[in-house]
Amino acid sequence: KQKTAYEIPKRDWSSDVCSSDLNPRGGLIARSRRGEPIGLLKNTAVDLVTRVVPPPTRPQQLAALRSAIGEANSAGITSIQTVGAVRDIALWDELRNTHELTLRTYAAVETTTRPTDVELAAIEEMRKQHGDDPLLKTGSVEIVPDGSPTSSQDLARLIDRLDRRDWQVWIRAEAPLSSRAALDALQAAAE
Repeated sequence: KQKTAYEIPKRDWSSDVCSSDLNPRGGLIARSRRGEPIGLLKNTAVDLVTRVVPPPTRPQQLAALRSAIGEANSAGITSIQTVGAVRDIALWDELRNTHELTLRTYAAVETTTRPTDVELAAIEEMRKQHGDDPLLKTGSVEIVPDGSPTSSQDLARLIDRLDRRDWQVWIRAEAPLSSRAALDALQAAAE
């Protein structure tokens, strides 16, 4: 489940999605000056919609990427950075293979604070495929909190594991992972 901000057409809003004036813990519901939701959600606020709106199909995801690439090209943008799961990067790869990817794309791969060996192997395979591709390149891993408590020591071990494999490490510091815990883990991994 992708945890980035995205827009949802107003017609897709359900009255129970944003019935409260409060933001969910670890998320944000962008609102107008009158306090009405405008359709922009961030992080855990996305869960409010994913519970009631079906996930996009692969053709819908590809159409959305094509549209975004077209918008970027029309604005003169030639290079972007993105973060996603291995399956998300496969969408970018499909567009590259069909010569529809007209942006240099640096993709970071998401992982949880407790990835399995199988998940890490899939990330490694992704880098083998796209480590030095001029249009679609990867070399970064973003550690995304999965909701379970994570100690600075556990996080430091994961950072060290990724660093030993020459990955650039990004950390999404949000509840339940504080910025302080992330900084402590980075310092411990460096020592």
